[in-house]
Amino acid sequence: MTTDEMGLENVSILLYPHKPLTANVQNVKNLHPNHGAALSMYDTFDHRTETPISVAETNAEGIFSLKNVERGTYYLVAYKQNYGFQYIRELKIDKDQSNLQFDLYPVIDLPTAIIGNYEFQEGRTYRVLSDITLLPGSEVRIEPDVTIMFEPLTKMNVYGNVEISDHSFLLMMSADKVYSHSHDDTDITQYNSISFTNVPQSIIQNMKVIDSSLGISFSEMNNSTLRNCYINSGQAIRVAASPGFMVEQCTITNTTDVIRGGLYMEHSDEVVVERCHFFNNRVGGIILWSADVVVNNNYFHNNRNYDFGYDQNGAGQVRYNTFKDSNLAINCFRGQMYAHHNDIEAERGIHAYRVGAWLSAKYNNIRCSEYGIKSRCMYYNSPIVHLDCTQNYWYTTNASEIASLIYDRRNDSPNDENYILLVTIIDYVPFSTRAHVAGVYNE
Repeated sequence: MTTDEMGLENVSILLYPHKPLTANVQNVKNLHPNHGAALSMYDTFDHRTETPISVAETNAEGIFSLKNVERGTYYLVAYKQNYGFQYIRELKIDKDQSNLQFDLYPVIDLPTAIIGNYEFQEGRTYRVLSDITLLPGSEVRIEPDVTIMFEPLTKMNVYGNVEISDHSFLLMMSADKVYSHSHDDTDITQYNSISFTNVPQSIIQNMKVIDSSLGISFSEMNNSTLRNCYINSGQAIRVAASPGFMVEQCTITNTTDVIRGGLYMEHSDEVVVERCHFFNNRVGGIILWSADVVVNNNYFHNNRNYDFGYDQNGAGQVRYNTFKDSNLAINCFRGQMYAHHNDIEAERGIHAYRVGAWLSAKYNNIRCSEYGIKSRCMYYNSPIVHLDCTQNYWYTTNASEIASLIYDRRNDSPNDENYILLVTIIDYVPFSTRAHVAGVYNE
């Protein structure tokens, strides 16, 4: 154990059993390696919330020893107060090991404001003690393997350029309980958020964000791209007033916000969401007050409430996406959308409802247990509105079975107080007798 080539005393050394990825996540990444963030970011091991099987401390020369360790694969962790932490991942032990080395360096406390040039050095850990602002005109460079720890409830506001190269990686996490272990997930106090506003930088990439209540937000970031990021927070990504924004190869998981979802976009026309991976969220994503949005070639699974939705005045296309094992795949609340060439396996497939909602759903493969397409779209003073939902494949050619998976005006009661507004009929004939080329594809 060294720091600047000198031994470091009283460093805690902890050994944990290795945790493989869950089978369904590993399967998605095996089949579609370019969907979502880089595979290395999916390792969710956190020494704070796991219990070690062996613990030691370094002596005055920085030497440590762990005895009676069985053969196997492990995480080896080192930490010391004010020196941060380091991991050796997938340490394979099949015989006596020696000469394992960590390099720990003192944590660098960040100022409340950064202006001019600033470099986050390779392999170093930084700490945000109170709210920090990267001022307009600042030029910040992130080297490989940088960690920024936020004290609880603090946030970062970015107005200057942040350069994260193709080979760099930035971890942003809470500083709470870093020098301890065996806690519950709920014991970790979150920090607030990271916000980018009117930043000239066009590509922001290679970040892993955990322990944040509000995740990352972008405002006035026209034609910018967020790429190869893994976000596991209360809310993941918010995009506002940023036409032409692109979210590409990002992973959004374990978000709990049901109002804004994991990905929330508003007042941002011509946005593209592509090759992303949404799983284990309450709500995958929501788009509203935005036109010409394209949600293309993304993988959604195991999201509790629904996978993706167009809300009030959200309009665009949902195409070539895969939806699996969720309660509801596509939610259209007062939005307008084309849902074409999707592969849908869920309890409920597509639900469009309330005033002004509209949809076209064609060339999809739909396998649902409750209903495949449901419309309770409402229009004032309107004749019957036909919604084109033809040419879908239903995994059956029995017309009666298909009809049972459709819900529209014909299923509503004339006694419903809104019946006069419920004027939509889903046209589902002709339907396809064979599966379409639909869902995600590898590029």
